[in-house]
Amino acid sequence: MYRDNFHAFLEDVGRELTILLNPPPPSPEPEVEQIVPTTTPKPWGNGEPGYNLITLRDTVLAVKKHFPHGGPKLGDLRWMDRISRQYFGFCRYADRTITVNPALNSPDIPLFVMELLMYHELLHADMPYAGHNPDFKARERLFQPSAEAVEDAARRGVKPGAGPGTWRARSLGFLHTFQKRWIIGEPGSETSL
Repeated sequence: MYRDNFHAFLEDVGRELTILLNPPPPSPEPEVEQIVPTTTPKPWGNGEPGYNLITLRDTVLAVKKHFPHGGPKLGDLRWMDRISRQYFGFCRYADRTITVNPALNSPDIPLFVMELLMYHELLHADMPYAGHNPDFKARERLFQPSAEAVEDAARRGVKPGAGPGTWRARSLGFLHTFQKRWIIGEPGSETSL
């Protein structure tokens, strides 16, 4: 490639060395960090029903690109009996029941985060043996929140995502911070979706 142009070779090597020796500054914290509640997440007010898992499921399934060949077969949708320190939600493969952590049933949790969580668990129902492999993650990056969730995010100061996977990244960033602050309360603890 550089056989006839040694000068071009030196320029390319010099450019790569400059990049290696002067890495770009770390990216700023995600915008999502700003919307995590600073006090304990509040419960829904009197008369407010909270998040409805069936509505969340139906909203996620209504986005054609999420499941272009039709949604997965599902069992029950339910809230866990108590707050889990390990899971935000899970899909039990035996009967495809989706169970969600009740710590997330709060008006302090953005709707787009709840939709991403439901989409994640629906993907597990659709791809039961994939775990979190590259194919699963690639499909998860296709997540698109509903118009209502985008409006809710805007009211919270979150701007629309610019590229593929942005809403997923914002949701996961929110959940990670929420887990560290409120579910586990210890830096470095990990919670799985």
